[in-house]
Amino acid sequence: MKKFLSIMATATLLTLATSFDQALTSPHVVETNRDFNWVVVPQALGNPEPGNPNAAPEPWYIDVNSLMLQGNAVVFEAVSPDARYTLFHGDCQCNYIKATHEGEFLDNTSISYYPLFDQWQPATDWRLALLTFACTQ
Repeated sequence: MKKFLSIMATATLLTLATSFDQALTSPHVVETNRDFNWVVVPQALGNPEPGNPNAAPEPWYIDVNSLMLQGNAVVFEAVSPDARYTLFHGDCQCNYIKATHEGEFLDNTSISYYPLFDQWQPATDWRLALLTFACTQ
């Protein structure tokens, strides 16, 4: 039994190492000619100037064209107050959320992003506002 557990632990570590290595070598994905329809989420406020505590809070935006809601699961794209792109996955019933991709805009219809390996976490503050908005669309 100890040998089996040792083999399983080794296999798990190899899998994690491979995933981490792939994440480090994954190139940015570029999508062009996107038809975004950004809608303000007024309850989701953030700092448009990270590092400046005196900056006035500004809202996040969600693209309602790409929002996918199936049962309690939701997938949506958002733009932060500092103009960063993030793809979120959420659970509308449990109020859990995770970011799966992050990137930047190349122009009004193009984005460049890379995968994130965020963990599921309870949605609080601005993340809860984003999730609640996405789940009610």
